[in-house]
Amino acid sequence: MDRITRLRIQNVRAFEDVTIDLSAGVTVLIGENGAGKSTVIECLELLRRVPEQRFMGSSTTSTGGCRACCGAGPRNSP
Repeated sequence: MDRITRLRIQNVRAFEDVTIDLSAGVTVLIGENGAGKSTVIECLELLRRVPEQRFMGSSTTSTGGCRACCGAGPRNSP
């Protein structure tokens, strides 16, 4: 069975460029509030929905669209 072994997130909310290794049997996300745990889950959810026929419409309603997720850059940016 094929599975995702690595996830790269670029320019989504606070993530400028991060790669997460998912090759272990179980991956646990741990961190402080605002660290980006929910962002990782939302990126995986968007990836899961790509094969859906109405992907663009459903991603806009479930995540608030690209403007809500993408292009914000790192939080430390001026």
